[in-house]
Amino acid sequence: MENIFCNHVLYIEDNPVQRILFKNAVEKYGYEVDTADNGTEGLELQSSRPYSLIAIDYQLPDINGLELAKKLRDNDTHIPILMITGEGGEQIAADAFEAGISQYVVKGDPNIFLELIPNKIKTLIEKSTHRQQQISLEQKISKSEEKYRAIFDNSRFCIHEINMEGKLVSMNTAGLQMINAASEAEILETDYLSLLAAEDRERVSQLMQNAFTGEGSNFDFSAENDGETHHFSSSFSPIKDDVGTVVKLMGITQDITQRKLLEKQVRRSQKMKAVGQLTGGVAHDFNNILGIILGNLEIIEKFLPHDYNLLDRVQAARKGVERGADITRKLLGFSNTNARTVSLTQVNKFIANLESLIAKSLTVSIDVKTCLDKDIWNVEIDSGDLEDCILNLALNARDAMPNGGTLVIRTANTTVDSKFALLNPEMPVGEYVKISVHDTGSGMSDEIKDKIFEPFFTTKAPGKGTGLGLSMVYGFVERSGGYLKLESKLGKGTTFRIYLPRSNKGEVHLNVSQHDHDTLPRGNEKILIVDDEKDMRDTVEFSLCELGYKTVTAKDGISAMEILDKEDDIDFMFSDVVMPNNVDGYQLAQMAHIAHPKLKILLTSGFTSKQAEIEIGDNNFLKMLNREKLDKPYKFHELAHLLHNMLNA
Repeated sequence: MENIFCNHVLYIEDNPVQRILFKNAVEKYGYEVDTADNGTEGLELQSSRPYSLIAIDYQLPDINGLELAKKLRDNDTHIPILMITGEGGEQIAADAFEAGISQYVVKGDPNIFLELIPNKIKTLIEKSTHRQQQISLEQKISKSEEKYRAIFDNSRFCIHEINMEGKLVSMNTAGLQMINAASEAEILETDYLSLLAAEDRERVSQLMQNAFTGEGSNFDFSAENDGETHHFSSSFSPIKDDVGTVVKLMGITQDITQRKLLEKQVRRSQKMKAVGQLTGGVAHDFNNILGIILGNLEIIEKFLPHDYNLLDRVQAARKGVERGADITRKLLGFSNTNARTVSLTQVNKFIANLESLIAKSLTVSIDVKTCLDKDIWNVEIDSGDLEDCILNLALNARDAMPNGGTLVIRTANTTVDSKFALLNPEMPVGEYVKISVHDTGSGMSDEIKDKIFEPFFTTKAPGKGTGLGLSMVYGFVERSGGYLKLESKLGKGTTFRIYLPRSNKGEVHLNVSQHDHDTLPRGNEKILIVDDEKDMRDTVEFSLCELGYKTVTAKDGISAMEILDKEDDIDFMFSDVVMPNNVDGYQLAQMAHIAHPKLKILLTSGFTSKQAEIEIGDNNFLKMLNREKLDKPYKFHELAHLLHNMLNA
């Protein structure tokens, strides 16, 4: 192919006169001519430079012209060869053709060198050049097609072509895998729109029509695959012919189901976090109010020992407060901020002990089954929260199976790898105990699933539920460092999968002391009460004074430190955590501890978002205060016993 752009001609002739005539005639047409007087020299010249054409004599001293032509052709399959011979005839013509000679000219009139041969040479070179250009173009096209086909076949995106009737005419391997097609032949002439979900077809059809007029587009759509809805991002690119007419469309499609799932999980997580912060703030204020009410009810109850009618009213009010406190406990359970009493728990043994209680909580038409794997790892959790969690899920399942069904509780050890964590971004790689609670009930729609863990959301009739059961489950799992996965389809039941991190710690033993509510310990120590709620300060102060304690109060951390610095006889500080003026209970406790190391300190709170931050920090003093913190609303006997124990420790 090298001689496409050269203008050189080689003439092999043993007659010097003929060589001169040829050279003079051809060079007038702008060609550069080399000559050789025998075949051997001619072959050497051919190997040394490219030629556009080689002319040869029929008879040479060292080789026959036909044999020479074959050797020349072997060296360059595309070179045009002109044979100039003194003899003609059909046999010579046939032999010349077989030898690869392009054309031959019979010697005779010397004037053939003036016009005939130069014209023959020009024609042969032009034809050869055109042919070689075609071959070169075909090779380039072939290479381009091979390159395109390699990209087409190996792309991880679906690449497909659509004809002007909207039918598929090609699809690469990635695309075939997306739609579970065995071969390209299987999808040929398939209507493209038939692959899309019904609700997307009209919109995409309009985009396709726009593409047929030359307007490209990008769009998303969904489609069913193996009974599951998948989401895709795609495009239409018009393919035009040489005159600019659209002849087909090319589409590039990517499965974005995983991305949509991740986006949905992130949005849900952000929403739940925001709702949790709001819920915790509401619970804090509510707990303060309940604390004031409960404290004053206890005072009233103490001074009305013989008026049973009034005592009954007080008891009714206390029950109302306790119901309110239970609601705030559930709210705080969701907001991931209530106190944790964790212990090493054997999940299988725990569920086995709980099985009879679960069965009693359900109707007789529901069959309860447990499938507990052997050698389940231990987890470090609040076992009371786990009990609430499983009971809430069981009751939720009961309501989903009004006509009976099956509830199955399973346990298994599982290791979360990077692939699973990629689809569940809030779940770190590691070892987990998986608890699955499955029912054969009515299932949930996607709309319900998006809201199911929100506080106060319920599908039950008014008055039939608080809407806090599943939000408590969510809060427990989050608080335990775990992960909660919900799978549900209408008419096909629901499965909650709880992943709790494996614990490698030793046994945790918790000692719970029981106090006599009637006999409260007394004292004469001086107590500093710190709370920004005046009614709360007054209630606590009155109750402690009744037990013989001396008291002093402060409305915030700054005034509390001023009192501590002035009065050196304070034995104990009882402080709220959430307070104004940029000094919370933790900061106050730290400052007071540094300034007065012997001072005993007890914190109380209805809500604090700082508790988790303290637990993962390195301040052991604040961690100790966290563990001993008294949660609002508390009963006064709890404060009285805790205060007495700490003062006499």
